[in-house]
Parts: sequence; C-alpha cells; structure tokens
Amino acid sequence: MMQPDWSHPLDPQTLAEGQVHIWRAYCVRSPEFLNQTKLWLSADELQRAARFRFERDRDRFITGRGFLRQILGAYLNRPPESLQFDYGKYGKPSLVNASGIQFNLTHSEDWALYAIALIPVGIDLEAMRPVPQMESIVQRYFSPQEQKTFSALPERDQALAFFRAWTCKEAYLKATGHGLTLPLNQIDVELTPNKLPKFHQLPDGQRPSHWPLWSFNISSQLQAAVTVQSKAGKLPALAFGEWSER
Repeated sequence: MMQPDWSHPLDPQTLAEGQVHIWRAYCVRSPEFLNQTKLWLSADELQRAARFRFERDRDRFITGRGFLRQILGAYLNRPPESLQFDYGKYGKPSLVNASGIQFNLTHSEDWALYAIALIPVGIDLEAMRPVPQMESIVQRYFSPQEQKTFSALPERDQALAFFRAWTCKEAYLKATGHGLTLPLNQIDVELTPNKLPKFHQLPDGQRPSHWPLWSFNISSQLQAAVTVQSKAGKLPALAFGEWSER
C-alpha cells in the first residue's frame, strides 16, 4: 500500500497535465476560523450545514467546505467567497468558470481529503469501523471474483480488504459522477494483500486501464482511495500536501 508523504510543500500553481494534487486537512479548528468560514459559504452550503443534528458534525462540514474554497481559490487566484459551485445529476460538485480545474472531496471523522486535477478525479475516505454485516455486504455489493478472494483471506486481513474495495469503488463512482446508480458488484477491484490496487472490471464498457487507482491510509483507521480518468495510457503523478488555516 502506498504511504503518502505529506511533509513536502505543494504549490497549487504547479498543477499540470498528468498530475493529481491531494490535500489533507484536519477539520477541527478554532471558533474564530469557523466564524470566518461561514462568511465564505453560499446560502445552499449554509442550509446543508444546518441539517446536521450534532454541532460537531456541522462544524466539520463548515470547516471542510471552507478549506475546499481556500484550496480551489489558491489554484484559481480567487478569493474563497467568490467561487460558485454547480452539481451534477447525482450530486457531483463542479466549479462554475473553473478554467479546466476538476476536483473531488471526501471526509471521515475529523479529516478531509481534496483531489485536484485537470482530468476527472474521484477520492474516498472511510473510517475502518467494525461492520457487523460485512459478509452480507460482500455478497451483495462485491463481484464474484472479489467474493472469492475475500472469502479466502485470513480473518485478520478481511477488514482491510473490505475497506480497500469499498473506497476504490466509491472513488470510481465519484469520479464518474454516477453515484450509487451504477451497480457496485460490476466494479471489480484487486483485493489480494501486497498487490497493487487496480480495477479488473468496470461497468458501462469502461476500460480498467483508463482508470489508474491508488489506495493509501492517512492513519491506522482511515483508509482512502483515489482514481482518475487517463485515456492517454500514461500514469498520472500524485503529489501530497497538508492544508492548514490561511
């Protein structure tokens, strides 16, 4: 499994064709930053924030959206509050007047990840919690080959394989903008331990070789995956960075 190095400085102005920038952000911030962030958000974003039942979840959402606006603003040389978002049929966000910038975001617990590229990109992050119905979920949402590989794994390896597969599937669905309208069991991911993650099968006639895939963790309990559409046959380069209040 890839181990990202978050310590290197990452400059938004260096993004080029064939690159994917991945930012990590810790979403527990000061009340002052939270109040400032609220001023950047649209009415729609504030309405979404208000739907959260618990204050902690609401604050994470507000902070995460604030970081998204800061990050994208750094790529476009625009203030965070000036950005406008559009949403696809199944909810995938995109920028209005984005100059080719594409992005995707994900969050779990106190962390958020942001993937920025000039090609379609999807990223997912999941907390590795106990899953009581894991076997039934595997039978319903995993491909026949995935089920076979999963069942043959030692029990100690099954949780990691489960979340590896799930994040990879979600990353693909988010990259394509289809959400859960595509059948998860038609997305076949390599689950064998110590093998590089890759897609063996994709729905809608998509070629797995056009969707390179990476799997990594940001802590012992947070599993992530990212994929991009790369029809040129070239493997995009990933760069990682830590985002903080600016």
